[in-house]
Amino acid sequence: MESKYWIGSSADVAEGVYFDAPTICSDAGMTSSNYFCGFSGSMIVSSLMTGDGNEYVVAGENGGVSAKYAMQYYPTVRFLSTSLTTVTIAQTVINNLVLGGLNANSKNVLALYNTSNDTETQLIGPDNEIEVYHANYVASGNKIMFDRLRFADNKYVIGEVNLSTHGVTVVNAGSTKWTDLQAFS
Repeated sequence: MESKYWIGSSADVAEGVYFDAPTICSDAGMTSSNYFCGFSGSMIVSSLMTGDGNEYVVAGENGGVSAKYAMQYYPTVRFLSTSLTTVTIAQTVINNLVLGGLNANSKNVLALYNTSNDTETQLIGPDNEIEVYHANYVASGNKIMFDRLRFADNKYVIGEVNLSTHGVTVVNAGSTKWTDLQAFS
């Protein structure tokens, strides 16, 4: 067993911690009202491993009450510099992350986050007003398949984003929500 905690509050843990949640949160401008910060780094919603062995998480939710943030969790702990203020979906694409959620204007976007250089490319912008429910990477076509609600006509849509061209294609649209998006190839 490790002699100290990976993350926590060094004020509360006598053995010490590798990463002090209050310091990480303060450096990122977060307050204890963020559940990840308020619970000393313990509120993790989902975890993703990239091809290079780094781990990323969506953190901060407590029963849907608080915003969810994208964070690197290993080998270091830090908030990612993404335009999304609330992350609702996250998917790995080799050493990148596909992040869906809300931007600072509470508009839905889908973005590709490059974990090697901390840059972000918007795949589906806020003008399209879509809410992505599921996303899955298809390596054979270098694309992201997704299902979403398109607000313009209130249709549930299955579509894809070509990661080479960033082109978005709608494959199917209807009035029924798909409950589970499986791998496409």
